[in-house]
Amino acid sequence: MPFGAMYRFSNFVRWLLQDLLKYRVEVVKKQLRQCFPEKTEKEIDSICNDFYSNLADLFVEGIKGFSMTRKQLGERWKLKGVELVNAYQLQGKSVILNAAHYGNFEWGTLAIAFQLQHHSKGVYKALKNKYIEAYLKRNRSRTGLDLLEMTNVGKKILEFQSQNCAFIFVSDQSPSNVSKAHWVKFFGIETAFIHGVDQFARTLDLPVFYLDIQRIKRGYYEVTISELVMNPTEKNPGEITQIFATKVEEVIRKYPANWLWSHKRWKHKRENN
Repeated sequence: MPFGAMYRFSNFVRWLLQDLLKYRVEVVKKQLRQCFPEKTEKEIDSICNDFYSNLADLFVEGIKGFSMTRKQLGERWKLKGVELVNAYQLQGKSVILNAAHYGNFEWGTLAIAFQLQHHSKGVYKALKNKYIEAYLKRNRSRTGLDLLEMTNVGKKILEFQSQNCAFIFVSDQSPSNVSKAHWVKFFGIETAFIHGVDQFARTLDLPVFYLDIQRIKRGYYEVTISELVMNPTEKNPGEITQIFATKVEEVIRKYPANWLWSHKRWKHKRENN
């Protein structure tokens, strides 16, 4: 499907999700009100509308991604600041790239590997349906990204970390194992975050970079690499997680509609509260 027709279809998907099915509309609005108590209901509605437009675009772009060429991906999902990471590659040192569910993170699985000099390893959670899982894994790795399933990912990182790798995490979702979560401040709320990046960075002395995915115009994204934590061994447990959460909040506050508000981010409560 040509890009123009794809985005016309996206307008229909937006109507289907928000207006007809009302997919998690109350979840989205509840979380927006919680994070932006200073905004009026009209402002919340406006962000909500923009969010569903963004979600619909992500849906159709995700499908389109499987048929896009390297040239198209490189033109539409461009990395900036690659020299920061490449400097470590020249030293033979592995790094961690940390992103959020913000902007088009799906195209990143296809576009990032051939724009980096490191061997790219993407950490992900496998789907229960083995046929869909096999199809998605095959397509997501077709441009060079090696996917590491989250089960026993620590052993896999230990195995590969001496091989000049970029380990890529999207780690702003709710953790499945709350007992190991790091509880940090996020929009002023005590929030459970996945602990993996924090632990691996400190234990293996891996510098952490942030991937800031911003839409330049419809169908085009600029992804800026910036330093997040360069001295991980000097940090206490949980500090890197808080630095990441603070960065994600800063990005969301600028353009809130581009974050995945339909994800139930605050479903966990700390037991000792």
